[in-house]
Formats: sequence, C-alpha cells, structure tokens
Amino acid sequence: MKLGIKFLAILIVCLLFSAVMFSINDLVEQRQTLATQVNQEMAEQYVSEQTALAPFALIPIIQNCAPPIIPSANVAACTERTRWVSVPASEATWGNDLQVDDTTLKRGIYHSMLFQNHMTYQAQYDFNLINLSENEHIAWEKAQWVWLLSDQRGLNQAPNIDINGQKQAMQLVLQAHPRIEGAYYAAPIANPTDKPVKMGLQAAFSGTSQLNILPLAATQIHMQSPWSHPKFSGSNLPQSRQVQDSGFKANWNSAFMNESNQQYLQQCLSSAACKLSLNNASEWQTASLSIFNPINVYTLSDRAIKYALLFVLMVFGTFGLFEVLKDLRVHPVQYGLVGAALAVFYLLLLSLSEHLGFTLAYVIAASACVTLISCYVAAVLHSWLRASVLSALLISLYGVLYFLLHTSEWTLILGSGMVFVALAVIMLLTRKLDWYGLEQRHVYRMPSGSESDSV
Repeated sequence: MKLGIKFLAILIVCLLFSAVMFSINDLVEQRQTLATQVNQEMAEQYVSEQTALAPFALIPIIQNCAPPIIPSANVAACTERTRWVSVPASEATWGNDLQVDDTTLKRGIYHSMLFQNHMTYQAQYDFNLINLSENEHIAWEKAQWVWLLSDQRGLNQAPNIDINGQKQAMQLVLQAHPRIEGAYYAAPIANPTDKPVKMGLQAAFSGTSQLNILPLAATQIHMQSPWSHPKFSGSNLPQSRQVQDSGFKANWNSAFMNESNQQYLQQCLSSAACKLSLNNASEWQTASLSIFNPINVYTLSDRAIKYALLFVLMVFGTFGLFEVLKDLRVHPVQYGLVGAALAVFYLLLLSLSEHLGFTLAYVIAASACVTLISCYVAAVLHSWLRASVLSALLISLYGVLYFLLHTSEWTLILGSGMVFVALAVIMLLTRKLDWYGLEQRHVYRMPSGSESDSV
C-alpha cells in the first residue's frame, strides 16, 4: 500500500473515531439532561430549593378616627386606617449548620442532593423606636413575630421561638395577610415592655439544590457544613470562608445587604399595593449556597471525552512507529478496530458509572479495554512484548487521565506535558529514519505475484 494512501486511510479512521466520540458526547448530554429533569421532578414532589427570610416583628399601627369639628349629616363617617411597620433588629446573629445527603432522594439510578439546615437566630428589638403620631396607637393584640420560608414542606416540625426566655412554637398561618403573600409562621408579641426584647428562633428544615438567606438589619450570618464542595452565589459573597476536605465555614456581614433588605421590607409594609413574597428575587439581596456535586459521573465523562482524540493519536502513533521501525504491516482496518475499542471505553464508562460509581466503573472499563487491545495487538504485531509496550502506554494514559479528571489546577500543564513527551519520543526514535526511503521498504511494496511485480 502506498504511504500516502495509508496516511489518508488512517486519517479517515481518525475522522470516523471523532464522529463516534461526538455521538457518545451527545449521549452523555442526554443522560445528564434526563438526570436534571428527574431531580427537578423529585424536588417538586418532595421539597424544592429553600429561601428563608430573617424573622421580624410585624406591628400594626391604628390611625384613630378624629370626629369632624362641625357635626353634619352630610359628612361621611370616618374609618380607622391601619399601617404596618417592622422594628429593625440589633445585634442579630444567624447560624446555619448544614448536613448534605445524596442517598435519601432516589429514583432508579438518579440521586438528588438534599440538605438539612439547623437554623438558630438571635436578635434584640427595641419597640420604643416606633414613631407614633398623636392620633395613632399600636394594636398589640394583632402584633406578631413573623418568619417566612419558601417551601414549608421542608420543615420537620414547627419552629420554636424564645422571647426573653419564654419558649413557644410558632404556628403556620394559611389565611391571607394584607401585607404577606402566601403562608407564613407567626407567634404573638405578648406583654411588650419598655426594655429591649431578646428573641431567638430555632428551626430545622430541608431543601434541595440551593439555600438562599435573606438577612435584615444588623445581621451576621454564620454557616458551616461537612460538605467540602460549596458554591457560593447570590448578590453577596461571604466576607470570609474556609474550605477544606473536612467541610467549610463561611461568614457574611454585609451592611449593604442587610440595610437594603430592611428598607425593602419597610417600603413593602407601608404600601397597600405590595405584598411580601420570597419569589421576588430581584427585590432581595441574598446570601446563597448551591448544593450539588461538582464532580458527577456526567461531568467526568464529558471531560474524559475531550482527551479521546489525544488517546487515539498516541496509540496510532505507536502503531506507526512499530511499522516503520520493525518492518511490520498494520492494515487501516486494524487501526479502526483498535480505535473502536478505545471508543467503547467511554461508552462502558458512562453506562457503568451510573450504577457503580465513577471510580469503580473507570477501573472496570479501562481494564477491559486494555485487555482487549493487548490480546488483539499481540496477534497484529506478532509479539507479546510489543503488545506489552502498547499496554503499558494505555495503562499510563488511563492513569494520567484519571488524575486529570479529578484536578482542575493541573489539567493544562499535565495535558501539554503529555503532548510534549509523546512528541519528544517520536522525534527521538525517528531521528535517523529515512522518510524518503519508506516507499522502497518492504512493508509498503506490493506482495510478490502482483501486477506491479510482473511488470
């Protein structure tokens, strides 16, 4: 076979390999999309992402009806009007202790990340800061502590509130409130005094995907968890964080975030056209944490496929070196079969990792492909020693690939280093090769008895 024709045939094999890898990559994306849809369905049926607003005091102020100066039958009877205010908290701390579980929510082979948050909130309120005009008074019998949670299905039990050492359970209020949209938890503000009131709230709730925290005035947020893959988002990132293999700790203390939310709360309470809602994401400043596994089987499979062409080029390059250095014949069909075995690795990796986990699936798929290719190449190259060289190359490549998939910091430098080493080996082994004389080599001459020999 002519050298040029053989190079063209191998190029076609590489193009076919790339087409197969594109198809496998599409399959990975389809499986990932399906997993996302299943996770969303489980969230809709069980519990969705959670948004929690800091508890606040909701105070109704009644504007007294002043009688007309000159009584007249034509003057309509005046009606009392109510305005709602909230007292800003001082010295507030909001603690969040999260536990992450990926085994509770499960449907078939798909798992959804579920978090359990143990929340503690402590603050101090001074009701003397409420400004009243001469014709106003506070309706304390309607005043209440209010706490909003976006998905009440995630609560294991009713939250407990502690007022100056007196504990009580908050009640779920389903009736519509003139200033609050949807259901909320409330407790009465009983026996107000001239002294500041110390309030504490404890709650345990679960959620999926993401936790959004909406603090109010003068609130320090603390968060910790044994989960080692936090993704902080929202409109404000933590001022300090510590992320280790044993978990993470994060702290927020943003005056802008706290004051912005407090002002929006006051504005909404004072407007008859506004209702407090946790769905108005654009109106709130949030401290958010996304709960997900950054290294899932689909992400790792997708990253592995990006190195597939490099794999096949190195293996085909090894075949080519054996051909030109050892006077061996390797047909393009044999190149294609080895390329097919390399492509099957990624298909095995995807299918097995959905059931066994990525590491075990990687070991099984790599071992199966190395064994298959080694047995086949031993017959093609007429030597188990030559096959062992290719097997050692494949084992090294799969080992380096596994390391690359689990580290993002060294991906570029290791990948470029692999290319450099491969190029250096090829240049070293072929530095004295007469490339012009390859056409005259026996490996590229037609076999005896052909038309070329008879001419």
